[in-house]
Amino acid sequence: MKKINKNTYIFLKFLFTFIFLFVVIMWFISNTLKHDVITYGNVIINTGQFPQLKVLDETDALNGESTIVSLTNDTNSVVNYKLYFTIDKKSTIDRKFVRVNFNGKTYDLSKMNYLEVNNKYYFYLTDGEVDANSMLPFDTYIWIDKSFDGNIEDSKIFIDFDTLS
Repeated sequence: MKKINKNTYIFLKFLFTFIFLFVVIMWFISNTLKHDVITYGNVIINTGQFPQLKVLDETDALNGESTIVSLTNDTNSVVNYKLYFTIDKKSTIDRKFVRVNFNGKTYDLSKMNYLEVNNKYYFYLTDGEVDANSMLPFDTYIWIDKSFDGNIEDSKIFIDFDTLS
């Protein structure tokens, strides 16, 4: 029987220990990431019919009729979302006059940051998650602020809700 010298034995023991620890750490990282993956998308946005936009103050706007904006998840797992209110650039009403009350919170678009994507301005409203095979309804009001000095009948605004993923 051939003897292994002491240096070779220590090297082999170190090598096998290193390989074992590497495999265990990689398995742990892989297993942890599988459970913490955040999935965005797969949210269907349904918007009811908004009444004709009017020039109002916030009190009068919130005393009017709301429209339901719903987020639907038709998958078998929880889906996270980031919801944006969008205004198309071909609108003739400046975005600084538009106000949105979504789920009880009023947004003054003139004071918000926005993204410009595909000829639209995207204003971040909220994020969250939608349970598997479920729907979240939100009361929504949209109006033109009283500071608007144009003719509302000759103005056009193209609005929507969207998610970016």
